[in-house]
Amino acid sequence: MDQDHQGTENNPNSDSINQYQEIIDSIKSGIEAFKSNDEDQAIINYLEAILSIEDEKENEKLTQQQRDELQQLEIRSRNYFAEVKAHINDFHSVIIQSETVLKLDPTNSQAKFMLAKGLHKMNKFEKAFQIISELKEQTDNINNREYLELYSQCEKDLQQYIKEGKKEEQQNYNINKYNLKMGSGIGDQGQQLEFL
Repeated sequence: MDQDHQGTENNPNSDSINQYQEIIDSIKSGIEAFKSNDEDQAIINYLEAILSIEDEKENEKLTQQQRDELQQLEIRSRNYFAEVKAHINDFHSVIIQSETVLKLDPTNSQAKFMLAKGLHKMNKFEKAFQIISELKEQTDNINNREYLELYSQCEKDLQQYIKEGKKEEQQNYNINKYNLKMGSGIGDQGQQLEFL
């Protein structure tokens, strides 16, 4: 279980506790469900929080402070949701939630980490390594063992991917070279099959 998920039951300021208590309770329930290994219930709780936040954001009478508080609650809910989805290997959802958080807060290190993790698991090695490298430069969180492991794995897998890509390019080159040497024999066979 991720350290962030275990220890971020921090409450927003006391004004928002009263105003957004239902959202905060959904987040807390999601945290507790995840700690109890009840991923399905955690997902339900985080979705309830996200949907409530989206409903609240429709209110045109919100002050800037209220909008900021809702944004922080949304970031927290979506990061937790992404973490649960990663835990059950739904990396497409991890990517979607992380990208949504990064639209709200482009420097959010947890979202960048989860996005890199999701991309890595979906074999998007170049993009995953780019993001985890940016994160390494951006924050001290890279001293965290989990971040360092992902960085090392992304780097290793990217190098392997590049190596295999060059090997495949060489094989294709050799096949094309062989076909050119053999002349148009392959094409003749294809033409003969057309007439049959």
